[in-house]
Amino acid sequence: MSEFEKSKEKFEEALFNLEKLVDQMVDESSKNNQIESNNKITEKTEDLAVLKKERDDLKSKLLEANENYNSLSLVTTKLSNRLDETIKKLKSVLE
Repeated sequence: MSEFEKSKEKFEEALFNLEKLVDQMVDESSKNNQIESNNKITEKTEDLAVLKKERDDLKSKLLEANENYNSLSLVTTKLSNRLDETIKKLKSVLE
């Protein structure tokens, strides 16, 4: 085998090793990126769950506040009507 052929084989072997190393680095980087993406997705999912719980709590409080407002409005209307009737009676007594 000539020196040229030996050099060519060594060069091809070195190139093969370099390609293998680069492929391993790319695979490792891909795995790390995937793990990082999965972690971010998990964090976002947890954040979303917290936000949904807060939304549900606020929705419940809003419904309670609306019920209280409606009750207060009903009582106010009844009291206003009673007061109007009382004023009418008082007027009629004073006349």
